[in-house]
Amino acid sequence: MTEEIQYLDDELNELCQEIRGGIEDLNGNKRQTADKKSERIIHLTERINRAKQVYHSFKVELRELSRDELKEYEQKGKEHNNNITKLVNDLNWAKQNSEKSELMDGASKKKPGDDDFDGENSDVKEILAEGARIQDQSSASLQRSKKLVASAEQIGTETAVQLKSQTEQLKNIYANVEGIESNLKRADIIMKQFVKRMATDKLFMCFILLLVIAIIFIIGW
Repeated sequence: MTEEIQYLDDELNELCQEIRGGIEDLNGNKRQTADKKSERIIHLTERINRAKQVYHSFKVELRELSRDELKEYEQKGKEHNNNITKLVNDLNWAKQNSEKSELMDGASKKKPGDDDFDGENSDVKEILAEGARIQDQSSASLQRSKKLVASAEQIGTETAVQLKSQTEQLKNIYANVEGIESNLKRADIIMKQFVKRMATDKLFMCFILLLVIAIIFIIGW
C-alpha cells in the first residue's frame, strides 16, 4: 500500500508543477493569440481535473495505511488539496485576464471614424458585439469545463470502487489459499494415521491366523 500511495503522491507533485508552469506561461506570454490561450486554458483545466482524480485515489489509499504511515501521508494530502485549490483559483484569474485582454485588444483594433454620431455609434456596436462574442466563448468553455469535472469525478468514484473491490477479492483469495493449505495438512495427517492403522491391523490378522493354525495343529495332533 505504501508503494501505491507514494506513486500517487509523486504524480500529484508532477501534475501541480506542470499546471503551475502552464499558468505562469499563460500570464507571462503576451504574444499568444486568443485561440492559443483558449486551447491552453482548456488543456490546463483537463490537467487540474486529472489532479483532482488522482487526489481522490490518494484519499482512498489513506484508509489502507497503518497508523505510523497515516500521519505522514495525511499531511501530504492536505498540502495537495491546498495546491489544487490554489491552482484552480489562479487558472480562473488567468482566464478572466485573458478575456479582458481580448476585449481590450478588440476595442483598440477599431479604426477611428469620423466625428459624426453614426461613426461613433458603429464603433460602440462593434465593441459590444465583440464583448458578446467573448462572453459566449467563455460560457461555452465553462460548460465544457463543468462536463470535464463531472466526468473526472465519475471516473474517480468508479476507480475507487473498483480498487476497493479488487482489494477485497485479493483478501478472499488469500484466505482461500490458507484454507486449502490447512486442509492439505489435515489430509496428510489423516493419511499417515490411516497407514499406521492398516499396518497394525495386518499384524493383528497375521497373529490370529497363526493362532488358528496352531489350534488346528494341536487338534490334529
